[in-house]
Amino acid sequence: MHEEFVKGELMKRVLILIVLALGGLSTRGFSQTPEPARVCFYEHAHYTGGYFCLVPGQRVRNLVPHGWNNVISSILVQGDAVAKVYRNPDFLGRSIRIRASPYALSLQLNDAISSVKVVRRSGRQSLYSD
Repeated sequence: MHEEFVKGELMKRVLILIVLALGGLSTRGFSQTPEPARVCFYEHAHYTGGYFCLVPGQRVRNLVPHGWNNVISSILVQGDAVAKVYRNPDFLGRSIRIRASPYALSLQLNDAISSVKVVRRSGRQSLYSD
């Protein structure tokens, strides 16, 4: 009985050494790098239809000239980005911060967003102050 236990422990140690020698456990299927910080704004619910993406430090003061005024229906937040969306151009009117996805836009802001800002959640400096 004792001999079987010793053989079992020896096999465990050999397997550990093999795994370490091969560079650790396989990480296939897992992201090796952090997800990029960005926010994507979609025309329709459930991240469908046309879209555009912004990274922290970018903002759009007025979505009208870009054809996106009162069009956005879903927002995908990635990495440490945070979206701040406004009902009116020039970052005026009702606003909300969106820190995570999925996020269901309230009835008041679905198809009613006119300006957007993207910042970092971590508090690192962006190109503008919020």
